[in-house]
Amino acid sequence: MVRVNWTTSGLAMALATIISVGCGGETRSAPKAKARAGAPAKPMPSPAPVVSPPAVPDSVELSAMEPPAVPAAEVEPEPPVFEMPTTYREAMRAGKDLRARGELDLALSVFDKAIELRPARYAPHVEAARVHLTQGAIDLAREQVEEALALDATSSAAWNTMGRVELAEGTLDAAATSFARAAEENPDNSYAWNNLGFVRLEQRRYSDAVDALERATGGSVVTAYMWNNLGMAYEHLDRLTDARAAYGQASDAGSELAAANAARLVGVDSVGALAASDTDSDSDSDADSELGLDAEVDAGFDVASNPMPARE
Repeated sequence: MVRVNWTTSGLAMALATIISVGCGGETRSAPKAKARAGAPAKPMPSPAPVVSPPAVPDSVELSAMEPPAVPAAEVEPEPPVFEMPTTYREAMRAGKDLRARGELDLALSVFDKAIELRPARYAPHVEAARVHLTQGAIDLAREQVEEALALDATSSAAWNTMGRVELAEGTLDAAATSFARAAEENPDNSYAWNNLGFVRLEQRRYSDAVDALERATGGSVVTAYMWNNLGMAYEHLDRLTDARAAYGQASDAGSELAAANAARLVGVDSVGALAASDTDSDSDSDADSELGLDAEVDAGFDVASNPMPARE
């Protein structure tokens, strides 16, 4: 009996050969354990759906598929930089426009430029004085008017503005003298006549007020407040028919004050009856007169007094 000494490696090789030959030369792995009888089969998970990106049509540009741009915040444009005028006429026009818009400091700078361009002209001094009056700078206004009168002592506009300065200073007699001089230099300066009538009303010189205000309303430039002031003067003289007519003219021209004054006289026969009424005891306080602030000055000439200067 032959005893075979099997080694571990030899035994493994022999078994591998037997299995290979017994299976027809094919190597098979051991079958997996069968599922337990009666156990339900586990469902296979569904595959995740595949989503394809949208196709870009050939006719659509790629820029059209981009998200809309967010608009930038609106920025208010900066105001235009003011350019100082280079001619006298432009400076006078620009200064008046600035004064009308309330840009008083800039207006003064422009009138200073006009003075620099035409040192012999009185008009920019008058305009600067008016700006100072608006600002309440009475002393500066006086300085400018005195400069204007030193350049042209016959200027109606300068005398009229001097009267306004003196009114602001509270000197009625001096103001009346200046307004009278303005009217003398230019009899068609209805502003000067109105202002003289205004002072006479303040002084209770009603007959003199009527004389001045009738000249004002007979001028080439007539305003609603001139008619209202004339109505006041008539009323104080107990000329109520004339007062109603003057108030009517002023009311037709848009004066609410004149309309109120006319309403006070409805059914009234005399100023004495008006003063004795329950609602109106003092006609002086119930009807105010108005001051004409400006006699127009344009490019160095007064209203209807001097011919138009040559264009610059």
